[in-house]
Amino acid sequence: MKNAGILTLCMLSIVFMINTGCKSKSKTNSYAEISIKVDTFCEKGKAKIEEALSKEEGVIAVKAHLRKQIVTINYDSIKVNKDKLVAALEKLGFKTEFTKPGIIINKSCPEKGKE
Repeated sequence: MKNAGILTLCMLSIVFMINTGCKSKSKTNSYAEISIKVDTFCEKGKAKIEEALSKEEGVIAVKAHLRKQIVTINYDSIKVNKDKLVAALEKLGFKTEFTKPGIIINKSCPEKGKE
């Protein structure tokens, strides 16, 4: 009887370790990074992009590169995807390399064209 209890405890421990390992592995694999080219943005637009996108569900980090006009986003691919990130940029007023033709974007940085 005592051996059956020890055997059961060992089996439960093994099942727990396997399940824990699988969960952390899948969580690690859900993190992704994407760099999205944005038509134009200024210093104010950079701050707007970084602040707004960092509040999106699943976004871990955002860095808008002013000189390169690229937004690099680290995110959890289970919670958000490229299309949602592009839509968030478009909603903020920024046209991206993935923006579909014919979509009208109300520009967020009007002073950029005046330089």
